[in-house]
Amino acid sequence: MDRVLPSQSPGDHAYIARGTPVYRRVSIAFLAAGLVIFANLYAVQPLIPTFSLAFARSPATASLALSASTFTLALSLPVFASLSDRFGRKPIMIFSLFSSSALQFAIGLVPTFWELVAARALEGFTLAGLPAVAMTYLSEEMDASSLGAAMGLYISGNTLGGLLGRVLISLVADRASWRIGMMAFGAVSLALSGYVAWALPASRHFAPRRDGAREILSRFARAVMRPELDALYLVGGLLMGGFVSLYTYMGFRLARLITSQRPSSDSCSSPISRARSVHRSWAAWRIESDAIACCR
Repeated sequence: MDRVLPSQSPGDHAYIARGTPVYRRVSIAFLAAGLVIFANLYAVQPLIPTFSLAFARSPATASLALSASTFTLALSLPVFASLSDRFGRKPIMIFSLFSSSALQFAIGLVPTFWELVAARALEGFTLAGLPAVAMTYLSEEMDASSLGAAMGLYISGNTLGGLLGRVLISLVADRASWRIGMMAFGAVSLALSGYVAWALPASRHFAPRRDGAREILSRFARAVMRPELDALYLVGGLLMGGFVSLYTYMGFRLARLITSQRPSSDSCSSPISRARSVHRSWAAWRIESDAIACCR
């Protein structure tokens, strides 16, 4: 019987062990892959107020630029997980990286808002390929004693990608335009995707499965019909939904605050300028509050 779990023996060289050159290469590759996926996913979040102004859309409609991609990503995760059982882990991940990076570049060229939403929805579908498979690849290929550190680097890449995606796109939009920012993200992502394709070795312990649609749907049904898992799904959905919604609509409140204070400034429409102005307003409020407290 083929093994699908990592070796429990540190001396088993068929699995990738910590301290070897291939381990370092794979760990850096997954760090880069996490950066690509989550930077591209959340890059539009600080730009939603800009989309609202540029395309004359309401805040709720403009937020579809992010909602469309997260929705299709959620739906396609189980699809890519099933496809990887048949076609392999690495091909699915590499397809996800290159296709989503190319779409990220193309989004900078779309002329209308609804074409942007459609491109983001398609991008969300392709983005799901890597997170659906990454943990499975690591658990199959890594030595058990080395698995935790490799997964930690991958998760770090996810977090850094979400952070840097929001910050860097704002810097580029502040100095150039959101279109240039999207194309720059796409170009860098394509380069990182090429590195991941080179660095990741082919699976050694992957055993393909030829399950039919009925077997796949049956597995999904068993996962959905367990009450304890349903509670976890609900908690995760509510927490993530609140987190993303907060940062999606916060930009509109900040823009309104800055516009009311500096109505003649054109720079307030850029995300970085809004953040700087809010910081100055907050600092001034703190100084004033401290002065009042001292007088008392």
